Amino acid sequence: MINFTRFFKMLLLASAALCMESTSVAQGTWKTLKNAAPDPNGGAAILLTDGTVMVLTSTGPGGIGDVWDLLTPVNGSYLNGTWTQLPKMHDTRLYCATQVLPDGNVYVAGGEYGTNAPDGYPGATGELYNTTAKTWTLISGVPNNWNMYDGNSELLYDGTVLQGCQISNDFFTTGLSADNLIWTESTNSYDSAAPCFGSHDEAAWVKLPDSSVINVDMGTENSERYIPQQKKWVTDATLPTYLYDLQLYEAGAGLMLPNGKLFFLSDSVNTAFYTPSGNATPGSWSLGPAMPSVSGTQLGCPDAPAAIMPNGIILCDFSPAGTYNNPTYFYEYNYLTNTFTQVSSPTGGNTLNNNSCYTNMLVLPDGTILFSQQGDNNYYQYTPKGSPIASGKPVINSVVDICPNFMITGKLFNGISEGAGFGDDWQVATNYPIVRLTKGTNVYYARTTNWNRIGAIMTDSLEDTAYFTIPSVPAGTYSVEVIANGIPSSPFSVTLPCTPLGLQTIVENNHMIVYPNPSTGLFTFESSQPIDRAILSVYNMMGEEVVNKEISGPVNQVDLTGRASGVYFYRVLSVEGAMLSTGKLTVK
Repeated sequence: MINFTRFFKMLLLASAALCMESTSVAQGTWKTLKNAAPDPNGGAAILLTDGTVMVLTSTGPGGIGDVWDLLTPVNGSYLNGTWTQLPKMHDTRLYCATQVLPDGNVYVAGGEYGTNAPDGYPGATGELYNTTAKTWTLISGVPNNWNMYDGNSELLYDGTVLQGCQISNDFFTTGLSADNLIWTESTNSYDSAAPCFGSHDEAAWVKLPDSSVINVDMGTENSERYIPQQKKWVTDATLPTYLYDLQLYEAGAGLMLPNGKLFFLSDSVNTAFYTPSGNATPGSWSLGPAMPSVSGTQLGCPDAPAAIMPNGIILCDFSPAGTYNNPTYFYEYNYLTNTFTQVSSPTGGNTLNNNSCYTNMLVLPDGTILFSQQGDNNYYQYTPKGSPIASGKPVINSVVDICPNFMITGKLFNGISEGAGFGDDWQVATNYPIVRLTKGTNVYYARTTNWNRIGAIMTDSLEDTAYFTIPSVPAGTYSVEVIANGIPSSPFSVTLPCTPLGLQTIVENNHMIVYPNPSTGLFTFESSQPIDRAILSVYNMMGEEVVNKEISGPVNQVDLTGRASGVYFYRVLSVEGAMLSTGKLTVK
């Protein structure tokens, strides 16, 4: 909701750290990035699929940004990284939706403050940033002239984006924000989606392992979930406590823990745990630990960030609950001991002279947390203690040379959580594969695209695939790692430059048609090039493999008769691992 007090306070640059009594020894260590950014921070931080980080700045009319800065790691180091300025967006935006897409591009939409819409409210447009062409394309034509404002968003399993609208029909009739949109990249357009039962304003949307999205209705103890396969919201269980304060109606982040439970921070007294059911039936809620207090002051999350570190511990920051007042306190939450432990401030001492709602966190591929505060050109890196948890470690099964690119297969490429979270103001998820190459002391990041599991978490033993493009690097043998939320796989050896497998002519010249499609279940695959031996796999919308068969010759069939109607994905690989064809099947 609009809060001009918050807006004007945001413009104040944090200038000093207040010294207060420490309650414990810091668990991790802070360092300031070597190079300051060219522009003051404006809130959002996004990890691109090539390992660079784009951050929204406050450079723009009235201190609201239309400029993004790009942080490029140097030899794998973000601490020593360099900054460049990216092209301007069409509109200025502050507190907006952000998502990284499977093709490596970036979706940005709405804005609690910024360029005005025709009806006087900001947030009526979105934009698509092409990370290779470095161009912005405006997304207009929002149905019913709704405004996304500081609305939530989530990347769904089919690559579309579920986008919350804050100013829409229900807002003017009930004062609530419940309407939603679906954005599709291929058409670059919005369509109306099922509305929530309650208000998603100020709520933290969180992705579950079954690909559903949970929402705790603003100012209530009610929860509901969006089931993307059914395109609808369903009522879920009742919370045992309020997550929202009753002054600002703000709440904190929600993050998936390694034990399979969601942990929700609050701007009230208590936190809460959610245990998913794994299907469309309600899960269960239980009371979490009390939020910390300092010298009798109850702390909370009046819209504030949190990040789950590779060691499974959550780094979070708090301010006095129910206010936008200073200072900010930093804590680690250990889910194994169910305790909060205060840690030091990035600028020294025990607190930061700012409110936590003006800060943000991002999980970096090197296992550290990037921290920023609005109005500051400096960025900070928090290095946690301990080792990455084994349950979050990706596994590489193969790296297939389909020169000039590579296909990589394995497990847990999306990690076991979304990485970091906020309230509804920013989305900073990193649950997609990052590929790192190391040769001696030289470190590079490749660009990944076309992950077969989109926006997923905790996929366990399901097979993952992704493609990556090597940057310009010296010839030699490299160790390749897949990284999910700062946790790297064991290395896999790759020799560069790439050498085609001898199948490239078939791969490039082959044309495979599938008919009839849609079908009642029986599909014919016809290839324009003779196939000696290949593997045809079909996956349902949950990413579960439902067909795996060896094929040969020019014509083959797959029978999905009796399976649920809907969309399925197919992939045809040569036995050597070269991609021959991919696409969608629709069962009527």
